[in-house]
This record gives sequence, structure tokens and C-alpha cells, in this order.
Amino acid sequence: MAHLDRDVAAYVDGQLSPVATAAADAHVAVCPRCSAACAQQRLVKSRVSVGGVPAPPATLLASLSSLPVTVGEETRLERLRRSPMIGAGAALMGASLLVAVLAFVAGSAEDRLADPVDPAFASYVDDFHYGYGTTEGTMTMASLTELRDQGWSCLESLGADLRLVDGRWLDRAAGVVSLTYTDGRERLRLYEKVGTLDEADLVGFERGTVGDRTVWIRAGEPTVATWDARGKVFVAVTDVDVSRLAAALARLPEPREPRGTAGRMSDGLERMTSWATP
Repeated sequence: MAHLDRDVAAYVDGQLSPVATAAADAHVAVCPRCSAACAQQRLVKSRVSVGGVPAPPATLLASLSSLPVTVGEETRLERLRRSPMIGAGAALMGASLLVAVLAFVAGSAEDRLADPVDPAFASYVDDFHYGYGTTEGTMTMASLTELRDQGWSCLESLGADLRLVDGRWLDRAAGVVSLTYTDGRERLRLYEKVGTLDEADLVGFERGTVGDRTVWIRAGEPTVATWDARGKVFVAVTDVDVSRLAAALARLPEPREPRGTAGRMSDGLERMTSWATP
């Protein structure tokens, strides 16, 4: 079968016929070029097919609805309505509140880069323990370089002495990339998938700091660390010590920090300012 080329989007969206889908599955399984194209298409699709516009927080809406309105005598109220100063003040207040709502919505865009995902931590740990039984899904260094150019973190080394020795698709259908780093004795296996981390399903994990990075940690043998950044979820499974793990994480995308209402509005105002700047 020839390369998918123009059929990549139809294949990822499941719009090909059963026969064509089966042929595409077989081709993608052995073609690094088309595998990378499909992974990139999934990334683009996740970023543009985000959910609806986030609703402003209830506290913000409550503040709008609880603005004091003083009703006095009718003649006095009419005089107030006719006052240019009062009219200008009301218009300014309304504009300010509108800007606040728009800033919150704009500042929430980063939280909607991709859909929430629940990483298969148990499968990753099993994969770390038992290794690869076959060469299926193995990618060449050229393929890994292509993925890195498309935004995946396929670095040649992590920290001072952990070198990349293997990269492959652990789950091609789900778009999970597995990268193995080692110094010849200890290992760190990094799993990467498009999405945002569904923190509600992090059973057994605690939020902690490793070096200068705040991530979710599950202690044990092996140690499991997970976070999301730039529209992808990262899972590091390793038997290296904390200091070497910190050095490795320092080379990877910085975790996305949870932001409250104030943080989202601040980011939104900055983004809106950039829109207005020529």
C-alpha cells in the first residue's frame, strides 16, 4: 500500500471503509512516516476539537448579580437616570465586567488544548519490568527526529548520563510513544500521549516537588511520576534515584500549573493585550 498522504485525516477520524481501514492499519504498523503523520493529526485534532467555551466561575457571576441597586423615590431615580455622570459610570462598570469575563475565557484556553486522559499506569509499569518482547513498533532515529520536530519530546539524553536507546509506539491506536533512557545499569522509561492529565483518577499519587518541578509522584519500585504540559501527558517510570530523576525532568516540558480564577484572568488579559498589539 502507498503512503496515506491525503487519507491521514480520514483514517484518524475512522472515515475509511473497513477494507481501506484494514489496509491502512497494516501499512501504519510498518511505516514510520505514516505513523508520525497520524500522531501529528491526532495532536492537531485534539487542539481544534476542544470543548465548548468555559463558563465563567460562579463567584464571578454571583458578583455581577449582587451589584447593589438602590431604589428611592421615582423622581429621584429619574434624575439619576438622566445624570451624564451616572450613565458614564454605569457604562464603564459594564465594560469592565465584560472585559473580566472575556479575560477569564481567553485565559482558560490553555486548559482546553486537549481532552483529559487517564494514563494506563499499570501497563506502563508492566512494560518497564518486562521490557519489549518483539521489535514491533520500533522507530528509527530519523523517525524520532521527525516526532521531535512535530512537538514530541524525543530527546537524545536526559540528565547527565541517561541516553536514549529505544523509541517505539507502545500503543499505536492510542498514540502512546515509549522512550527508553539508560546508563547501562538503571533506566528511565518515558511515556508520552496527547491529552491533559485527568487528576481525578490519580489513585495512590501525591503532588510533590522533584528538583524544580512539581509533579504527581507514586513512590515504590519503580517510581512513577506524571504531569501534563503543552497538550501532552508525560509518565516517567524509573529506578533511578531522586536526584537523577530531577535532572531528567529538568530537560522535559515544564508541568502546567493549576490556575485559579485570578490566574486565568491575568493570563487572559495578557493574551488579549497581545491580540491588540500590531
